[in-house]
Amino acid sequence: MQPQDFDRWRAEYDQMSYADQVAFYNQVAEDHPHQVHFDASAFELFLRHTIDQVGCVGVLEVGGWKGELAGKMLTRLPGILVWINYEISQTAAEQSVPKTDRYQVVVSDDFVWNITLPPCDVLVASHTIEHIKARELGALIDNLPSTIKYIGLQAPLADSAQNVTWAGYWGSHILEIGWYEVVKMLDERGFMVLDKLTLGEFRAFERVR
Repeated sequence: MQPQDFDRWRAEYDQMSYADQVAFYNQVAEDHPHQVHFDASAFELFLRHTIDQVGCVGVLEVGGWKGELAGKMLTRLPGILVWINYEISQTAAEQSVPKTDRYQVVVSDDFVWNITLPPCDVLVASHTIEHIKARELGALIDNLPSTIKYIGLQAPLADSAQNVTWAGYWGSHILEIGWYEVVKMLDERGFMVLDKLTLGEFRAFERVR
């Protein structure tokens, strides 16, 4: 897949069905199988904080690919009872890395903002939110179970929307907003940013209402 393939995907995005997106990401998995993009130290610090605050936690992940982040965190943090990765690529899901019954991977039959999600304590997403549009990010947050107390996001975003452009980008980035707008969106939905856990591309949020 070349940059023009991703530009075509961006142009056709609004007309694509869920099945179209699954097929697209299965092709991505074939052509670009290595998709490990996360700061393990930032996620570990964040998850240790959630465990300290809540006790043992269940983690809901969106777009966890082959479960590489889950594998590292489950090894380091016994306080994670279960980690459920909702992944859109069946090809990636079938190549899951973690070999433990604490890890589950789900390829659903619809977008995660349209289905009932399990009652976990924490949502994590690393290099995922930039692959959807702002309206869908809002719908995802609105669809989270009320049990979600913390959110940890890593994404290569600009500070604000005025700097966002993905034209010609060799990858499926499409989010039209930056961190300022993401933080505002979450604040409007009752999640406060935890500045003390901000690290590079990583942002943490706590439900306050």
